Amino acid sequence: MHSRWMLRCFLPLHAVIAVLGFAAPSNAGTVCDPKGPWRQELLLGGYAQDVEAVAWSPDGSQVAAGANDGALALFDSRTGEELLTFSTRARVIASVAWSPDGAQLASGAGGGSANTYEIWDTASGERIRELTELVGWGFSIAWSPDGSVILGSNGGGQINLWDNDTGALLRSLRSTQFTDYVWSVAWSPDGSQFLGGGGPWDHYGKVWDAELGTVTYVLAHGEIVYWVAWSPEGSQVATASGDHTAKTWDPSSGELIFELEHDASVLSVAWSPDAALLATGAFDGRVRIWSADSGELQATIVGSGGSAYSVGWSPEGDRLAFGSGTSVEIWTRCAESAVR
Repeated sequence: MHSRWMLRCFLPLHAVIAVLGFAAPSNAGTVCDPKGPWRQELLLGGYAQDVEAVAWSPDGSQVAAGANDGALALFDSRTGEELLTFSTRARVIASVAWSPDGAQLASGAGGGSANTYEIWDTASGERIRELTELVGWGFSIAWSPDGSVILGSNGGGQINLWDNDTGALLRSLRSTQFTDYVWSVAWSPDGSQFLGGGGPWDHYGKVWDAELGTVTYVLAHGEIVYWVAWSPEGSQVATASGDHTAKTWDPSSGELIFELEHDASVLSVAWSPDAALLATGAFDGRVRIWSADSGELQATIVGSGGSAYSVGWSPEGDRLAFGSGTSVEIWTRCAESAVR
């Protein structure tokens, strides 16, 4: 099995701990290396275990990050200041997602009896509700573009849809023929479709019709599909896999566009806001930037910590945040390196 699976299976059975006393953020050098078009801006340390989930707020002012020890916090994306911590019930935070208006944060979690999605008020840090109709851990969660529906996957091969206003379960779909993990889900920009990625036995990304609840295309990999992402303008989707590749696809035909190779399992993938670039994060801690038009490698960022389980672009598209072992790193694209 892949090391990410092993890590989650053999976590110690300790109580959930909150984020307490983060180390002061370090600021990297401000001069751009002409050989590297990106520079490290902030390094946020202090987690006891690996950071699995990172997400920017819709306005770009904050970054949420959750870790394998159940710790979940919000940071100021410019200063690195810790703004809020959340008293989560689960032992592991596997995913985080902001509501479109930024007023709520969802965390997908698991461990012990706490297989749940928790919905939080981002102003107060208070828990709004829990979504508990899960079979196994809550691996990935995403709000519909209009914020009305929450999409979540779990370790029992299911994808659930909940009403955001009431928390009522609207539909439960089986993504695989196995009792298999659905590691990642993502909505299309218009909310008519969504993606799911599975494993360890079902090595596929799948395009779903959101209204019918049926699979329209199957996107094949050789290993677990850890992450899926829909491009902002809707014309492409991306999948990241344990087979050391990320792939881009046409969601209207299921045809492969590009195969992007890493030297290790690819754990995360994210589109830039203008859909011109893709960022991929790998088990070896490297984050790579690719041209979405040509599939060519544009830059490689070597994180200072461990595996890059989660990577995300700022809404402006000039910064990247990613989990790097027990830290969160924020990198800035140098102005002179802008892709034409």
